[in-house]
Amino acid sequence: SKRKFSKVLGFAVFALWCSFLWTIHLSKEQQRLEKLEGHLRAASERGVAFNRRWEETEISQFRVERLIHMDPETFSKDYEKTVPFILENATAYWPARSAWSFARMGKTSHRKVRLKNGKKLGNFIDLLQNPVNQYTRQSCDPKYSIIDNAALNTFPDLQLDYLTPPFCALGAPSANFLPRLMGRMKHFGSRYLILGNAGGGASFHKDFWNTAFWNAVVHGRKRWVLIPPSESLSIDRLAAWHSMSALEWFEQAYPQVLSERIKHYSFNANAGDLLFVPASWWHVTLNLEPSVGVSENMLTDGNFPIVFNTAICLGFPWFKISPGTPVGYSYMEKSYTVQRKQTDTACSTLNRMKPDLVRLTCCVNASDPMI
Repeated sequence: SKRKFSKVLGFAVFALWCSFLWTIHLSKEQQRLEKLEGHLRAASERGVAFNRRWEETEISQFRVERLIHMDPETFSKDYEKTVPFILENATAYWPARSAWSFARMGKTSHRKVRLKNGKKLGNFIDLLQNPVNQYTRQSCDPKYSIIDNAALNTFPDLQLDYLTPPFCALGAPSANFLPRLMGRMKHFGSRYLILGNAGGGASFHKDFWNTAFWNAVVHGRKRWVLIPPSESLSIDRLAAWHSMSALEWFEQAYPQVLSERIKHYSFNANAGDLLFVPASWWHVTLNLEPSVGVSENMLTDGNFPIVFNTAICLGFPWFKISPGTPVGYSYMEKSYTVQRKQTDTACSTLNRMKPDLVRLTCCVNASDPMI
């Protein structure tokens, strides 16, 4: 009958239409996969070229010691104040070695960790893992690298994934009491979760109040340059270097360091390495691969005079704003205001925590650690 024929014809047309749409979908999916494979292949090629360019070379006349063990007494006596070093395979037994890979952190409960900028860790990892963003000039953009001091405090489970090095643990001669200070100040403070793509990193700086710190690479690889406080760097140069991204610093400023023979330590830190840097050292890092790490600032009895005198001087002296300050320095004003509030609170808290140490430090006419 005509009605039956119409139904069959309608079904046939519908089936042909669905087949046509499915063919278009498969074609687009094939194109998407080919484009994705192209991005992955290009990212891999750029990654090989990037790593080859920034491979460690023996151009630094000073080498950072690589050790397999550091006992607290030796650290306090010989290393704490002036000697940086690397502990190899220091993170070998950390749960973070398996829990903090991009793949695991992107799927577990870590995805829900909220960062200081208000975004969730999972969304940031998705951004990093997009192959379009890997090993490109965009990688040096701040949105592809983060140094966050909120996650480890708001999500305590993360703190269970790593261990404080024995040389600065509670009970050691150089025990780190900065976390207690930050806790009393109700400030997020001194522990940092660090993630970023190749090309990202930390720009040229000293840590707040000139504190010492340790930094562990859980996954990936980083290039470091350290400049000791004994090197005299002009205010104009510091301002210029401070405004550069990590990649820009290595491309533009590092050749100046080499040509002018500025004393520095240049080296690569590999997955598992834990680096210690004394108080008041300038430093800059460049991710050679997508990297995950953790860092903690250190305030101990040994470096207390440097840190306390720096806090009294409102952090970095060249942050001070005067009526004749050039326009290029205006970005420092906000940092100055913030540090003024923090250091006032810190100094009063330190007076309560370490009265004897504060009294002794105030009696010593310490030289400016920034010079």
